[in-house]
Parts: sequence; structure tokens; C-alpha cells
Amino acid sequence: MTPMKEDYLKIIFELGGAGAKVSNKQIAISLNIAAGSVTEMVSKMAEEGYVIHEPYAGISLTEEGRRLAVMLVRNHRLWETFLVNRWVTRCQKLMKRQKSLNTSPAPNSPTRWMMRWDGQSAAHMAVSFPTVTGTMMKTVTSF
Repeated sequence: MTPMKEDYLKIIFELGGAGAKVSNKQIAISLNIAAGSVTEMVSKMAEEGYVIHEPYAGISLTEEGRRLAVMLVRNHRLWETFLVNRWVTRCQKLMKRQKSLNTSPAPNSPTRWMMRWDGQSAAHMAVSFPTVTGTMMKTVTSF
């Protein structure tokens, strides 16, 4: 499975292709590529059994395509959440240390960035990701 095919599976899944049909145009816009390239890749993926392409009706995922898409999106979101949690925790520790030193942080430091963030982290960390069964679950990480 190439990274580009993985991107297609994720986009089709996120656009609703697990239960509804997605148009070539929606995929092209989401991936910022030409519609002709989408048609070519979707044809390859249909031959491999990942998608069902009905001309003029749309594209949907097969059971195998859905299974792979769920795994890809879930892994991506779990890593994303883990990394942000680690990064924010580190920045919060830096901010506490900076305050104890009673100095101003450098203009481009993560600490300064966190200060500009001004407590909006929870709003940025509302993450939806699929469970193992493929149902979407929304979590909010508070800092």
C-alpha cells in the first residue's frame, strides 16, 4: 500500500465514503490534485478491491477498504493526540520554569507560543477518531 493510496482511503472515509458515495471532485479538492488523477487512482484501487466506483454516482469503500481506512485514521489520530499531549505538557513545564526565573521568553520560543495560545488548547484538541469497529468517537483533551 503506497502512502498516496493511504491518503485516498483516509479522505474517502472522512468524506463519508464508508456509508455514502463520495465524488471525484470532493476527493480532488480535499487532496488538492487534478480530477483526472483521482479517476486514475480510484480505478487502480477498485481493481485492488478497496473501493467501488460507480461512474456518475460516486465512490464508496469496500469492507476491506473501510477496514484499512479505519485503521489508518485511528492510528493517525492516536499518534496526533499523543504527540500534542507530550508537546503541550513540555511547553507547560517550560512556562512554569520561565515564570520561576522571572524572565521573558524568547520571541519564537515554544513558551512564547503557548502564552499566545492563551488557554485555547482545549478548543484545538477536540479530536474525532474511529473506534476499532469504525464508529466515530469524539474526545476533548483539556490542558
